[in-house]
Amino acid sequence: VKSVRANSKGDFVLNGLRAGKYNLSFDADGYSTGVLFNVEVGDKLRELGERLMLAPDQGSIVFIRGSVFFKEGSSVTGAKVDLLLVNSDGSTKKLESSYTDIRGDFAFRRPPGPGTYRITAKLKNITGSKDVAVDNAAIYRTAITLDLSRNDR
Repeated sequence: VKSVRANSKGDFVLNGLRAGKYNLSFDADGYSTGVLFNVEVGDKLRELGERLMLAPDQGSIVFIRGSVFFKEGSSVTGAKVDLLLVNSDGSTKKLESSYTDIRGDFAFRRPPGPGTYRITAKLKNITGSKDVAVDNAAIYRTAITLDLSRNDR
């Protein structure tokens, strides 16, 4: 029916609507569309409050997802997983850490852009790692097999 742009604080004024109930749709770069349903519009200025939460658009984020396995192929639960940025000179910078879940899976979210990340998994002083080259926003998958038997955990 009508559209308007918000200022840098998110404030906007939408004039010229007849009184009634409307669904308001909100778009912002890097976020999925948000909707407020059945918003009552009258003849007064109205605050919408803080009722709207926009989720990051998964198409605008780098997701690095993977799994850690024992050498027999079964999943490793509770392995520490570090995410490192590999610099152009080969040095690394640790960005964050996580642990594998009950399925042996882990996931990291990063802002879009090219780069190389090193994923390092560790359990009982046994370490395995893989480098993941990232071009742009997408889901990148990897798997790391530790040189450790399930029976030795």
